[in-house]
Amino acid sequence: MESFDIYVTFTGGDRMKESHKESELREALTRLTQGPAAAGGLIREVKVVDALDCTCFLSKYDDERRCHRVVFPPPPPRAA
Repeated sequence: MESFDIYVTFTGGDRMKESHKESELREALTRLTQGPAAAGGLIREVKVVDALDCTCFLSKYDDERRCHRVVFPPPPPRAA
């Protein structure tokens, strides 16, 4: 099973790294992008990197919307 590192950047500039197996990744991302710390604006960025050091996911806090938005992979275009 593949493993991933999650790099978290907090509002004050501090950083944290978590390591997760593929089966744990969704729960960790939900906690870090929608949990109390994220909702309170304490987490500025969440980046997921795979074993080859490739970025798989990037979310940043949007000050205007007051929530996290996915930067990478880009969301599909909206239908007109």
